Amino acid sequence: MAGFWAHFRGLETPFIRLFISLLNLTVGLLILFRKPVIKNGSLKAVLYSLPSLVCGGLIFKLTKPLEQWSIVSEVLFATGTSVALLSFLMLGRNISVFPGLRSVVSGGLYKVIRHPSYLGEALMLLGCLFAAVDWVSLLPFLLFFPTIALRIIEEERLLLLDDGYQAYQKQVRWRLIPGVW
Repeated sequence: MAGFWAHFRGLETPFIRLFISLLNLTVGLLILFRKPVIKNGSLKAVLYSLPSLVCGGLIFKLTKPLEQWSIVSEVLFATGTSVALLSFLMLGRNISVFPGLRSVVSGGLYKVIRHPSYLGEALMLLGCLFAAVDWVSLLPFLLFFPTIALRIIEEERLLLLDDGYQAYQKQVRWRLIPGVW
């Protein structure tokens, strides 16, 4: 939130800055108070997580300043941030940056798809792509999808060690995009 107030200029402040601040605050607090891990992901799972994180950061870095974003970029980013925020709040103390088995969450958005926070991230990145300085951002955006797919597959390999996740996986068919995958 300090970043938000440091750049606050009244009504001239892009509302996207508030979304970013809320997301950062939420993730920070949830990580501080998260449950202990039952089982950590393998080194392979951690390494598979890194490219999607790098792609996301790179796409955001290649965007115009927030004050220059179009309404389309802002709406896509705000929608994605809202989906990610809701997902993180539903995960609660089970949140993790890298694969780790805590406990299974199956309510709310998790009744529709198994990884709604990644869908939120993809929508945020789509907003960033529309706010990009040039089309160089298209490459990391396109790389994001295969890297997030690898990340999800590795995460699920770990989560399948929990009988509850096996049952959940049978109830919720779609991983990321309903009707697609």
